[in-house]
Amino acid sequence: MRDLVRTYRWSFLLATIAGIGLRLLFIFKFPNINGDSLIYADIANNWLHHGTFALTEMGLPVPTLIRLPGYPAFLAAIFYLFKSSSMTPLLLTQLTVDLGTCFIVAALALELFSGEVARTAFVLAALCPFTANYVGLPLTETLSIFFTALALLLSAKASAALKLGSLQPKSGQVADWLLGRHSAAAGRRIVVDCRRCISCLEIP
Repeated sequence: MRDLVRTYRWSFLLATIAGIGLRLLFIFKFPNINGDSLIYADIANNWLHHGTFALTEMGLPVPTLIRLPGYPAFLAAIFYLFKSSSMTPLLLTQLTVDLGTCFIVAALALELFSGEVARTAFVLAALCPFTANYVGLPLTETLSIFFTALALLLSAKASAALKLGSLQPKSGQVADWLLGRHSAAAGRRIVVDCRRCISCLEIP
Protein backbone atom coordinates (compact mmCIF):
# COMPACT_ATOMS: atom_id res chain seq x y z
CA MET A 1 0.00 0.00 0.00
CA ARG A 2 2.89 2.38 0.75
CA ASP A 3 4.35 1.74 -2.69
CA LEU A 4 0.95 2.49 -4.20
CA VAL A 5 0.72 5.84 -2.39
CA ARG A 6 4.28 6.73 -3.43
CA THR A 7 3.59 5.83 -7.06
CA TYR A 8 0.40 7.90 -7.23
CA ARG A 9 1.23 10.41 -4.52
CA TRP A 10 -0.30 13.39 -6.29
CA SER A 11 -3.58 11.58 -6.92
CA PHE A 12 -3.76 10.49 -3.28
CA LEU A 13 -2.73 13.92 -1.97
CA LEU A 14 -5.22 15.89 -4.06
CA ALA A 15 -8.04 13.42 -3.46
CA THR A 16 -7.35 13.48 0.29
CA ILE A 17 -7.41 17.29 0.41
CA ALA A 18 -10.60 17.39 -1.65
CA GLY A 19 -12.14 14.65 0.50
CA ILE A 20 -11.34 16.55 3.69
CA GLY A 21 -12.84 19.71 2.21
CA LEU A 22 -16.01 17.90 1.17
CA ARG A 23 -16.46 16.37 4.62
CA LEU A 24 -15.77 19.67 6.38
CA LEU A 25 -18.49 21.21 4.22
CA PHE A 26 -20.98 18.62 5.47
CA ILE A 27 -19.83 19.06 9.08
CA PHE A 28 -19.97 22.86 9.29
CA LYS A 29 -22.56 23.76 6.66
CA PHE A 30 -24.94 20.80 6.59
CA PRO A 31 -24.79 19.05 9.98
CA ASN A 32 -27.82 16.93 10.82
CA ILE A 33 -28.00 16.60 14.59
CA ASN A 34 -31.49 15.54 15.59
CA GLY A 35 -33.69 12.51 16.18
CA ASP A 36 -31.59 9.39 16.72
CA SER A 37 -28.42 11.49 17.12
CA LEU A 38 -29.83 13.10 20.25
CA ILE A 39 -30.90 9.71 21.60
CA TYR A 40 -27.36 8.34 21.16
CA ALA A 41 -25.89 11.46 22.81
CA ASP A 42 -28.30 11.24 25.74
CA ILE A 43 -27.46 7.57 26.33
CA ALA A 44 -23.73 8.32 26.09
CA ASN A 45 -23.93 11.16 28.60
CA ASN A 46 -25.95 9.10 31.09
CA TRP A 47 -23.54 6.20 30.68
CA LEU A 48 -20.55 8.49 31.17
CA HIS A 49 -21.85 10.56 34.08
CA HIS A 50 -24.25 8.17 35.84
CA GLY A 51 -22.85 4.77 34.89
CA THR A 52 -26.24 3.77 33.49
CA PHE A 53 -27.26 2.89 29.94
CA ALA A 54 -30.25 5.18 30.09
CA LEU A 55 -32.37 7.90 28.55
CA THR A 56 -33.26 11.06 30.43
CA GLU A 57 -36.92 11.30 31.41
CA MET A 58 -38.13 14.19 33.56
CA GLY A 59 -34.53 14.98 34.44
CA LEU A 60 -33.71 11.46 35.63
CA PRO A 61 -31.79 8.66 33.84
CA VAL A 62 -34.13 5.76 33.08
CA PRO A 63 -32.48 2.47 31.97
CA THR A 64 -33.25 1.55 28.37
CA LEU A 65 -32.55 -1.08 25.72
CA ILE A 66 -33.70 1.12 22.84
CA ARG A 67 -30.25 1.03 21.18
CA LEU A 68 -27.25 -1.30 21.01
CA PRO A 69 -24.27 -0.15 23.10
CA GLY A 70 -21.61 0.17 20.38
CA TYR A 71 -22.20 3.71 19.12
CA PRO A 72 -23.13 5.17 22.53
CA ALA A 73 -19.83 3.75 23.84
CA PHE A 74 -17.99 5.43 20.95
CA LEU A 75 -19.76 8.71 21.74
CA ALA A 76 -18.99 8.42 25.45
CA ALA A 77 -15.31 7.85 24.66
CA ILE A 78 -15.19 10.98 22.48
CA PHE A 79 -17.01 13.05 25.11
CA TYR A 80 -14.57 11.81 27.76
CA LEU A 81 -11.44 12.45 25.68
CA PHE A 82 -12.45 15.98 24.69
CA LYS A 83 -14.07 16.79 28.06
CA SER A 84 -17.12 18.09 26.23
CA SER A 85 -20.52 16.95 24.99
CA SER A 86 -20.10 19.01 21.83
CA MET A 87 -20.75 17.11 18.62
CA THR A 88 -17.97 18.87 16.68
CA PRO A 89 -15.09 16.69 17.98
CA LEU A 90 -17.23 13.62 17.25
CA LEU A 91 -17.90 14.70 13.68
CA LEU A 92 -14.22 15.49 13.11
CA THR A 93 -13.34 12.05 14.44
CA GLN A 94 -15.83 10.54 12.01
CA LEU A 95 -14.12 12.50 9.24
CA THR A 96 -10.84 10.78 10.13
CA VAL A 97 -12.52 7.37 10.25
CA ASP A 98 -14.15 7.94 6.87
CA LEU A 99 -10.85 8.90 5.27
CA GLY A 100 -9.46 5.70 6.72
CA THR A 101 -12.26 3.88 4.93
CA CYS A 102 -11.08 5.40 1.64
CA PHE A 103 -7.61 3.92 2.16
CA ILE A 104 -9.12 0.54 3.06
CA VAL A 105 -11.18 0.63 -0.14
CA ALA A 106 -7.99 1.36 -2.09
CA ALA A 107 -6.20 -1.52 -0.35
CA LEU A 108 -9.09 -3.85 -1.21
CA ALA A 109 -8.98 -2.78 -4.86
CA LEU A 110 -5.22 -3.33 -4.88
CA GLU A 111 -5.67 -6.80 -3.39
CA LEU A 112 -8.29 -7.78 -5.97
CA PHE A 113 -7.22 -5.87 -9.09
CA SER A 114 -4.32 -3.47 -9.70
CA GLY A 115 -2.66 -0.26 -8.63
CA GLU A 116 -4.49 1.80 -11.23
CA VAL A 117 -7.85 0.45 -10.07
CA ALA A 118 -6.85 1.11 -6.45
CA ARG A 119 -6.04 4.73 -7.24
CA THR A 120 -9.38 5.19 -8.98
CA ALA A 121 -11.20 3.50 -6.09
CA PHE A 122 -9.56 5.87 -3.60
CA VAL A 123 -10.48 8.97 -5.59
CA LEU A 124 -14.08 7.81 -5.98
CA ALA A 125 -14.39 6.92 -2.30
CA ALA A 126 -12.86 10.21 -1.17
CA LEU A 127 -15.15 12.31 -3.39
CA CYS A 128 -18.37 10.28 -3.05
CA PRO A 129 -20.97 12.62 -1.48
CA PHE A 130 -23.32 9.76 -0.59
CA THR A 131 -20.92 8.36 2.00
CA ALA A 132 -19.10 11.61 2.84
CA ASN A 133 -22.31 13.23 4.07
CA TYR A 134 -22.57 10.67 6.87
CA VAL A 135 -19.70 12.35 8.74
CA GLY A 136 -22.09 15.24 9.41
CA LEU A 137 -24.54 12.89 11.15
CA PRO A 138 -23.80 11.54 14.63
CA LEU A 139 -25.06 8.09 13.62
CA THR A 140 -23.62 4.62 13.12
CA GLU A 141 -23.21 4.76 9.34
CA THR A 142 -19.62 6.03 9.22
CA LEU A 143 -18.36 3.32 11.58
CA SER A 144 -20.49 0.65 9.87
CA ILE A 145 -19.01 1.45 6.46
CA PHE A 146 -15.50 1.46 7.93
CA PHE A 147 -15.79 -1.96 9.57
CA THR A 148 -17.60 -3.44 6.55
CA ALA A 149 -14.75 -2.34 4.27
CA LEU A 150 -12.20 -3.66 6.78
CA ALA A 151 -13.96 -7.03 6.97
CA LEU A 152 -13.97 -7.32 3.17
CA LEU A 153 -10.27 -6.46 3.00
CA LEU A 154 -9.35 -9.05 5.64
CA SER A 155 -11.50 -11.66 3.90
CA ALA A 156 -9.78 -10.96 0.57
CA LYS A 157 -6.34 -11.23 2.17
CA ALA A 158 -7.29 -14.50 3.91
CA SER A 159 -8.62 -15.92 0.65
CA ALA A 160 -5.45 -14.95 -1.23
CA ALA A 161 -3.23 -16.42 1.50
CA LEU A 162 -5.24 -19.65 1.47
CA LYS A 163 -4.81 -20.00 -2.29
CA LEU A 164 -1.07 -19.47 -1.94
CA GLY A 165 -0.92 -22.05 0.85
CA SER A 166 0.79 -19.60 3.19
CA LEU A 167 -1.67 -20.02 6.05
CA GLN A 168 -0.82 -22.28 8.95
CA PRO A 169 -3.39 -24.93 9.90
CA LYS A 170 -5.14 -22.85 12.55
CA SER A 171 -5.18 -19.77 10.35
CA GLY A 172 -6.44 -21.93 7.51
CA GLN A 173 -9.35 -23.00 9.66
CA VAL A 174 -10.18 -19.36 10.30
CA ALA A 175 -10.03 -18.66 6.58
CA ASP A 176 -12.28 -21.66 5.95
CA TRP A 177 -14.84 -20.17 8.29
CA LEU A 178 -14.55 -16.83 6.48
CA LEU A 179 -15.11 -18.60 3.18
CA GLY A 180 -18.04 -20.57 4.54
CA ARG A 181 -16.51 -24.01 4.03
CA HIS A 182 -16.94 -25.21 7.58
CA SER A 183 -20.39 -23.62 7.65
CA ALA A 184 -21.47 -25.67 4.66
CA ALA A 185 -20.11 -28.87 6.20
CA ALA A 186 -21.82 -28.09 9.49
CA GLY A 187 -25.06 -27.44 7.65
CA ARG A 188 -24.88 -30.84 5.95
CA ARG A 189 -24.26 -32.53 9.30
CA ILE A 190 -27.27 -30.77 10.81
CA VAL A 191 -29.49 -31.99 7.95
CA VAL A 192 -28.26 -35.57 8.44
CA ASP A 193 -28.84 -35.39 12.19
CA CYS A 194 -32.34 -34.02 11.68
CA ARG A 195 -33.19 -36.85 9.30
CA ARG A 196 -31.98 -39.37 11.86
CA CYS A 197 -34.09 -37.78 14.58
CA ILE A 198 -37.15 -37.85 12.34
CA SER A 199 -36.58 -41.50 11.46
CA CYS A 200 -36.33 -42.36 15.16
CA LEU A 201 -39.67 -40.66 15.82
CA GLU A 202 -41.49 -42.42 12.99
CA ILE A 203 -44.15 -44.90 14.12
CA PRO A 204 -43.56 -48.39 12.71
